[in-house]
Amino acid sequence: MGKRIQLKKPHYAALVSLIAGIFISVVTGICVYWLETREESIRFEAQADQVQSRIRARMESFENFLIQARGFLQSKKVITREEFHKYSADIQLSERYVSVQGLAYITQVHKQDLAKYVQQVRSLGNSDYKIWPEQTQTEYYPITYIEPVDWRNKRALGFEMFSEPIRRMALEKARDTALPTLSGKVKLVQEAGEEIQPGFLMFLPIYKEGANADTVDNRRLALTGFLGIPVRAHDFFKIIFKDQNPLVDFEVYDGSQITTDSLLYDFDGKPYATHREIRKLELAGHVYTVAFNPLSEATIFPRLPALVTLFGIIISALISWIIRAVRRRAEESKRAEQKLTQLADSMTQLAWIAGPDGNIFWYNQRWYDYTGTSLREMEGWGWKKVHHPDHVERVTNFVQEAWRHAEPWELTFPLRGKNGEWRWFLTRAVPLTDSSRKIVQWFGTNTDITTEIKTQQELLRRTAELESLQSELLKAAEQANEASKLKSAFLANMSHEIRTPLGAMIGFADLLRDPGLTQTEKANYVDVLTRNGENLAVIINDILDLSKVEAGHLSLEFTDISPSQIAEEVVSLLRVKAKEKDLIFEYNAEDSSPEMIVADSGRLKQILINLVGNAIKFTQFGSVKIRSYGCHTENGRKAICYDISDTGIGIPASQIEKVFLMFVQGDGSMTRRFGGTGLGLALSKSLAIEMGGDVSITKTQEGVGTTFKVMIADQPDKKTDGNKIEKIVRKSELLGDQLLKGLHILVVDDAPDNQQLIWRYLTKQGAIVESVDNGLLGYRAAITGDFDLVLMDIQMPLMDGYTATQKLRENGYLKPIIALTAHAMSEVRKKSLNVGYTDHLTKPINRNELISTIVRYTKKT
Repeated sequence: MGKRIQLKKPHYAALVSLIAGIFISVVTGICVYWLETREESIRFEAQADQVQSRIRARMESFENFLIQARGFLQSKKVITREEFHKYSADIQLSERYVSVQGLAYITQVHKQDLAKYVQQVRSLGNSDYKIWPEQTQTEYYPITYIEPVDWRNKRALGFEMFSEPIRRMALEKARDTALPTLSGKVKLVQEAGEEIQPGFLMFLPIYKEGANADTVDNRRLALTGFLGIPVRAHDFFKIIFKDQNPLVDFEVYDGSQITTDSLLYDFDGKPYATHREIRKLELAGHVYTVAFNPLSEATIFPRLPALVTLFGIIISALISWIIRAVRRRAEESKRAEQKLTQLADSMTQLAWIAGPDGNIFWYNQRWYDYTGTSLREMEGWGWKKVHHPDHVERVTNFVQEAWRHAEPWELTFPLRGKNGEWRWFLTRAVPLTDSSRKIVQWFGTNTDITTEIKTQQELLRRTAELESLQSELLKAAEQANEASKLKSAFLANMSHEIRTPLGAMIGFADLLRDPGLTQTEKANYVDVLTRNGENLAVIINDILDLSKVEAGHLSLEFTDISPSQIAEEVVSLLRVKAKEKDLIFEYNAEDSSPEMIVADSGRLKQILINLVGNAIKFTQFGSVKIRSYGCHTENGRKAICYDISDTGIGIPASQIEKVFLMFVQGDGSMTRRFGGTGLGLALSKSLAIEMGGDVSITKTQEGVGTTFKVMIADQPDKKTDGNKIEKIVRKSELLGDQLLKGLHILVVDDAPDNQQLIWRYLTKQGAIVESVDNGLLGYRAAITGDFDLVLMDIQMPLMDGYTATQKLRENGYLKPIIALTAHAMSEVRKKSLNVGYTDHLTKPINRNELISTIVRYTKKT
């Protein structure tokens, strides 16, 4: 019994692979032949489609060009030679449409108008123009203009298009269809010399502007001419395919028949007796026949299937020889990979391996445990799925750049865990090279550094907070120092400004005690007292107004006012001061000035008096001019604007930003030379802002003058009927009515003069008034008496107004208690309302305001 031969596994696999390889090679050869045949057919059809598409696209571009040109010409009543030339140059006819011989304007001329037409064309710059060939017909269609005017196109001028049947047929079809129309194959009039080519023309009819062209008859009646483009056929097709040669040969024939006479163009110049495919192509109302054949280089190489089969057999033999070595290598590689996997899985870091192109194909188990993903999700560039969206682009760009340089790299970025938590990792990667130092793989690790990052971020945050706090403290210290300086200067200035009228008042009051004064002297002294008292009141009122603005308690009365009338009143009031200094003082209201707006007339007048008064004060020579005009605020609201221009001392550049601050007046020398508190501009700007506008400096130059701009918005939505109670008070004074008749009022004030003044104001209006001089007595009187209202000062002996009012409220006292005090600051008002005062009025006492407030809270209207 013979020995049985048993193949080892590697030999068996090699034999099977050889047999299978030969079989597959033969089958593959057959398939290659079939596929190549099919592929070549598909390519042929695609190339034929492309040729047809490119021809159609080029023709459509000619149609669009003619339509655009017609639009231009129809807009002209008379088309001159110069206009036609300029239009052709503007559209770059020669550069954009290389295969087009030119653009022709063809005019319809009736027989009776022929001589007139020729004379007209000659008068427009073409002195030797004539129509040719000469023949008799009812209508003529000569070429009037053609661009560009080169030696070829000059031959076509005056050519009568109806004289040739093919051209005439195309023109008539274009006329009747109103569409771009192609002619059949013709010899262009321009052709001369040795390079004569067949050609064709495209026409587009031009109708009278606005004419009805919806029927054939109407179109014939409305026709005025045509636009035409002559095309050299060979140039046309060569330009279409100059950038990309098709992989098929094609021939284009005019019409439906394939004849030598109808041939327009042959791509390779070699006519075929038979054609693989023939197509009809209709373009602009004309039919062409396109015959296609494959180029020799595009045909199938007949030996390719045999070569594929032979090559497959050789490869199969090589594969069977290689399989044994490959299988051994595979087993060795598998064992090495298992060892690497065991080593990588024992690491605390996330690890990965990528190919030389950066596509990651392996991760250790710790990566999957942390991210909750699989290799299928992470392969290649799938790692982006667990990267933070804000960092993906940065990381991708960095990694790609690092792989191009083939150097070790490291980078920090966050990765999302399977529980959705983001943690920071430090990634390090090194290239693995073969014996020729060519990179075959990249090995990388990701180390969790979240704790270190958070510690570093907290340290940076606290450092930034400390730096910010230090900066704020330094800024606050600087602001406090500046505020202290400003307030010190302000107090010194206020002391001077208040003492000036106060000194005059005390002095002249003392003079009034002299019994020997005449009535004239007494009257003069009283005038001085009144004038200085008013000046003092202005200073105090400015301070009070600023306090109200700062506290947000400034009340405005929005009514219909005339901006021009307000300005004229200000001019009338200040004209004397301007005249004293021989200044030109003018007011001009422009036509754009609104006649009426809704605003607070008193506050507007206060702003204008302040600014115009300043202009007069700081101007020694020249003029002060006021101009009003309509304008709009930044949000589009209608407004009135005033420009107050002077030729005064101007404002130094270093002081421009400070002039609108409280307590500031240019510099100290301004106060010494011109006086003033430094509150006027700050108050004016605040009032303007409260009225939806602003005060700004539009122009200033030291020694030349300044222009201030006042803007006040029209605010009809805030319109009121005015202060009704104030009006009632004024009316009562005129009629002698007593608004407070029957009211029992308690006055609590430690100043006898104030008691007397208030008593006079209230009793004149019919009130019954009782007075006490400290808070304790006021408290007792209010508790025990039957008063309708209490007027109580704040700063008094024994018990101040705060305490007295608070005790009254704690004991259930519900009657109105009005604070009447010299304290005008916003914090004082707030405190008085908090302890129980019903309202807060400031001294000096405004009689109408006092009476209207009492009327409001006692409902005595």
